[in-house]
Amino acid sequence: MSRLEAAIAAGADLAVGSRVLRADGVSRRVRTHRLLSGHVFNFLVRRLGVVGVVDTQCGFKLFRGEVAAALFPRLATDGFGFDVELLLLAQRRGYRVAEVPVNWADQPGSKVGVLRDGPRMLREVLAARRRLARLPGGGRT
Repeated sequence: MSRLEAAIAAGADLAVGSRVLRADGVSRRVRTHRLLSGHVFNFLVRRLGVVGVVDTQCGFKLFRGEVAAALFPRLATDGFGFDVELLLLAQRRGYRVAEVPVNWADQPGSKVGVLRDGPRMLREVLAARRRLARLPGGGRT
């Protein structure tokens, strides 16, 4: 949490944790298939418009209060793809997003299934991108 707080203190509007970024003192234990599927998903997400964030699906996120109040009411995605919609909206509104490395240990019994949830998440991201594109100013208001 201290890395996320430091990013906010340094001027970010929202800070997102990354299981991909490396740093001294940061540990990561992840099963290979989840690592590879995460890389593929995030590669696609970057091609669909999220810029400068290599791990959109990490659950560690910290917001300035006013930023959270501005973004969350505008989200339409209620599945696992909501993280991407949130980042797309934040970037389109000009918020500063910082990504910081976090310690991560893959948990057995995760609720996200790569084959079961991956295609649905991609559909959610595509739908969010279309929704934002139809908003006045592309969601920048």
